[in-house]
Amino acid sequence: LLKQVKQFVLSGWPEKCPREELRSYFIKRTELSVSYGCLLWGIRTVIPMKLRSRVLMKLHETHPGRERM
Repeated sequence: LLKQVKQFVLSGWPEKCPREELRSYFIKRTELSVSYGCLLWGIRTVIPMKLRSRVLMKLHETHPGRERM
């Protein structure tokens, strides 16, 4: 799904939303961009739902927190 969104961002969106599952991205299409191969929504990185918990866990692993400072 995100591959298709990225392709639309790079090559242009159709006038109407092509598929229902793309609707949330279609609504934000003017705010989406691609930088260094990453899909961005404004300054936020778009992370696939399946990877969100894993990415969040990795971010917490590397953060020093209050106790380690």
